[in-house]
Amino acid sequence: MVQVWLPQLRKVRRISEPLPDDSWFGANFTQGDMKLRLPIDENHEIIETTLFNSCAQGIKISKKSQWHSYTQNQVPCMSKGKEVFVLKSRPSAEYPANYDYRISYIDTKTYADYRTEYYENNKLVKEIEKNWLPAGMPMPRAQIFSHWYVKDHRTSSESLLIMMPLEKKSYPKMWTDSFLRKTKR
Repeated sequence: MVQVWLPQLRKVRRISEPLPDDSWFGANFTQGDMKLRLPIDENHEIIETTLFNSCAQGIKISKKSQWHSYTQNQVPCMSKGKEVFVLKSRPSAEYPANYDYRISYIDTKTYADYRTEYYENNKLVKEIEKNWLPAGMPMPRAQIFSHWYVKDHRTSSESLLIMMPLEKKSYPKMWTDSFLRKTKR
């Protein structure tokens, strides 16, 4: 079972855990893309350490869309020029996966994954790009994403997941001890 926190309702809801290959809310992301894999779920090999000279892409959105200003160069690119591990991961026999292997570009200091390329029969079938921002905490590994972009090469479709900045005015006491104590468990 997965538990989902619904802040407007101040409730936690349980939902059944979907299979890793299932679509995530109808997008090109899968449930497996959205959750962390355990290290034992895959066999890993560091291919090289290199500089990452790219920024997370986005979908071209109409200027009339409410999301246009947010997706068009509004968010700083934090990945360009960073040193990354290039990691090749193959799923273990026990882990259900819809790919043969994946190549990930992982920041050597924060361990943020900037890009993951999925391969099937040595052909690129899907790529996910993520833009991570510092979370404003003293730990350099504390990161929060601004957006994730996925392109599925099998279907020539793409999806964009945007994390809108939380307005502190709207939830001034969110996540405080007193707020969480009021929540019925």
